[in-house]
Amino acid sequence: MASKDCKSSLPTLPPELILSVIGFVISPTESRAVALRASHLVTKTLVSLLRALRLLHARCLYIDSDARLMSLAASIAQMPHELRTASERLRLMRQSVGVSHILSLYLSYTEVNDFQLAQSVLGLFTAIAPYLRRLVIDMPLRDYDYWDLRMTTASTLREAFSKLTGLDTVCSIRDELFLPGFEPTISVEQTSVWPLWPNLKTLILYNEDIDNEDLWPSLGKLEHFETLVLTRCDGLEETDIKLEWTKNCGQRPLEVLIVNIEGGHRNPLGRKSWKEDSVVVKEMNVPTSYYGDEDEIELCQEWVKRRVLRGVKPADWDSVEW
Repeated sequence: MASKDCKSSLPTLPPELILSVIGFVISPTESRAVALRASHLVTKTLVSLLRALRLLHARCLYIDSDARLMSLAASIAQMPHELRTASERLRLMRQSVGVSHILSLYLSYTEVNDFQLAQSVLGLFTAIAPYLRRLVIDMPLRDYDYWDLRMTTASTLREAFSKLTGLDTVCSIRDELFLPGFEPTISVEQTSVWPLWPNLKTLILYNEDIDNEDLWPSLGKLEHFETLVLTRCDGLEETDIKLEWTKNCGQRPLEVLIVNIEGGHRNPLGRKSWKEDSVVVKEMNVPTSYYGDEDEIELCQEWVKRRVLRGVKPADWDSVEW
């Protein structure tokens, strides 16, 4: 049986109770003080809790709803509007909630045609761009209305993602990170935004067409790129992965993982050349139930998502069970 997300058996405390407990750190006598010294036990205790908050920002930003996205974006954006320059506003924004500690982020929301939510993403990404290293996107980007590639919502979202130049690991759970737009820096129309991230090392995509003529030249320009994970991808029967990589990237090492249920794998072009050398290509089978009655798309997406969120290296995915 395919494994399901584990649910913690530990009970959770309501925030009000946690805040009440923290409140007891300060005694009635100390609560009357104008200011406690840095050496005071209460001050040291509260500073320790502040450090825990930094860990919360660094490791626990699981934004899985429209409301949480809006709340996080609003907390970052709270600052005086009369500040003279945009750079000054951005500086205060980055100081306001310790965004320099935000290294990883999971982002999921469903109303992809909502302009206000797109603006929230833009504000959030603008603030955390210098610090963010790992990003997991679980959004139905293919549901966008792209009749006009320069429509406000789509262009705002692409602008937001284009700012994340510090990323080294990116996973798009539901699609190939479909964000079309015109890039003036390279004077071409692109459907992908990841070629704008120069530090990218690991890219995990769903339903990417590897026969896309832009894919391999774009990967070749990423000097630090190491790992490509393709879940239920298209174009395997038309594209020799190792040949395309060597043509565009020389002899640089690469690990490619092709993820699907066992019966969903195709007969890839160039399979006979898949051996241990600078380019390693492997197939990974997503487990199915005895009856095989699950939705294959959802099954594969959830299998990848669980492993990415746990921080497991792609090469070890098939040895991990949940």
